[in-house]
Amino acid sequence: MRDLKAAPQRGLLIVNPKASTGSRRRTRWVVKKLDQVLDLTVQKTEGRGHGEELARRGADAGYDVVLSLGGDGTVNEVVNGLVADGRPAEEAPVFAPIPAGSTNVFARALGLPWDRRRASMAIVSALVDSPRTRTVSLGRAQGKGSTGCSRSAPGSAGTRRSSRRSSRTARSAISARTTPAPSWRN
Repeated sequence: MRDLKAAPQRGLLIVNPKASTGSRRRTRWVVKKLDQVLDLTVQKTEGRGHGEELARRGADAGYDVVLSLGGDGTVNEVVNGLVADGRPAEEAPVFAPIPAGSTNVFARALGLPWDRRRASMAIVSALVDSPRTRTVSLGRAQGKGSTGCSRSAPGSAGTRRSSRRSSRTARSAISARTTPAPSWRN
């Protein structure tokens, strides 16, 4: 099992420049903060599905931590890349989402602050002060891992179709490792 090791660790930050609440200035602040504790590489997504490809390459390259800066769609893509080809959570890099979307369901479910600055500081603190991880279970929809964050509006045809398909094609559980959030919430 790959555990977090003392800093500096190799980190990959996957940025969705089209995220609804993102900006270059905000991204620079997050990069500066993470760069203090990680040997950080930053890559930007160029379209739908690219986050999954970048995460898969990062996992194959042996990064210790993969972070996403984007919304729920970016989180889903990155998680799918990390557990691609049946890679078990124990062999995948640790994942940490930094919220920059409009709802950020997965980051909020982990207890991370809504604000990307506070979330970045919480992640830095977790990486430095208490380098431990927790494993979270993921669903499976249409043959891919799912954090439970849908791109379709609730009740829409896409959501109903995905729900029906996922219940029919449920397979073995998949999971991802994340850094735990501090005990406080904003």
